[in-house]
Amino acid sequence: MSINPFKLEEYLSRHEFSAKYLLCCSDAESFQMSEILSFASPEDKKLWDNLRLSYTEAPGLPALRKSVADELYSGLEVDNILMFAGAEEVIFCALHTLIEAGDHVIVLTPCYQSLLEIPKLKGADISEVSLKEEDNWCIDLNSIQDALQPNTKCIVINFPHNPTGQVIEEDKLKGLIDICSRRVFGCFQMRSIDFLET
Repeated sequence: MSINPFKLEEYLSRHEFSAKYLLCCSDAESFQMSEILSFASPEDKKLWDNLRLSYTEAPGLPALRKSVADELYSGLEVDNILMFAGAEEVIFCALHTLIEAGDHVIVLTPCYQSLLEIPKLKGADISEVSLKEEDNWCIDLNSIQDALQPNTKCIVINFPHNPTGQVIEEDKLKGLIDICSRRVFGCFQMRSIDFLET
């Protein structure tokens, strides 16, 4: 197995913590822990104060999974929720599970490198559908429709888009879901942990 070097991470490892002005990162300025804890209920603050840095259940801390199920995804049970330590784990697990050798995968480019590399690693046939500057980096549903093949297994998109910052419009997202719903394959959107499968 051979995985191509992750060019962005190589670049960041050289410059991220030494550059005077850092304009290349896709993450927002983070909160301080004290700010986050100021929003906590007394019960949640008690959990934090007694937190031990040790392993929890493989799917994630039960209280956290219940909170996600109750507050973010009505209709899902705790057993439908899996927690990950970061986006890269989600990308790997989802694409590694969905894709098999010989599948066809459509990937919007430019993209976060692993969204393209993991389908390659799995032996998929890949069609890259480019977002174009002259179209303000907006998704082109006709290009996606044209790229479909009989063995298309999934369409990989990334919004808010990395690296352009473009946000998909609701009508375009509904149009993409419609394209997916007419086929028997998954639609994977990397935005926090959203995952749509038809």
